[in-house]
Amino acid sequence: MCTVIAVLQRKGGVGKTTIAGNLSAALATRRARVHVFDLDPQQSLTTWAKRGRPSDFLPPHTQPIETDRLTPHAFDRLIDEARQTVDFLVLDCPPGFSRAALLAARSADLALLPVTPSLLDLDAVNDAITLVHEARRARADHSPAMALVPSRVIHRTVTGREFPDTLSAFGEPVLPAITQRIAIADATVVGQTIQEFAAHSAGALEFRALGAAIRHLLAHQEAHPYGEK
Repeated sequence: MCTVIAVLQRKGGVGKTTIAGNLSAALATRRARVHVFDLDPQQSLTTWAKRGRPSDFLPPHTQPIETDRLTPHAFDRLIDEARQTVDFLVLDCPPGFSRAALLAARSADLALLPVTPSLLDLDAVNDAITLVHEARRARADHSPAMALVPSRVIHRTVTGREFPDTLSAFGEPVLPAITQRIAIADATVVGQTIQEFAAHSAGALEFRALGAAIRHLLAHQEAHPYGEK
């Protein structure tokens, strides 16, 4: 069974594409079949993929999707076709709450909301949560599930240590944090994910921990679906 994961947020600069790409690679390390739809008009993830040599992840499995003229029916068809062939479909959404972001949220089984330790980003969280709630109202199963991802956290700072607790006040699950690391940026420069660039690094371990937490969250969601009494 395929799981569709939409990575979305109102603001740019929160590490959304970094998380989409590296999370996809972390999920693929357990022999899962993973595909990525790049819905952002800037196509940063597609550019990242093309920069590297063909590998087991980004270049062959990242697909840019032009959403400007894509009807909801056509978008649903793309999602349904992908569901037939992969275990995970990751949607890298554009910043803001465009039509493409809403289509992605309505198609997803899980919405990931990256948040950095910034007052502006914290202010944007409620808007993102509202978008997911709107997507849930359009579906009989009340999905997608939702979780916050602490992103670009500064290592070994008080703010970094306390940030997950700050996010828990929003009442949604908070997944393992992704630290701002030079190795992650260096991997992107050469067109690789951190799993390919430095598989035993702290950054790679963080993304594998994020992938494991998502699997656990989805398993719990399957056992206790929304609306269950």
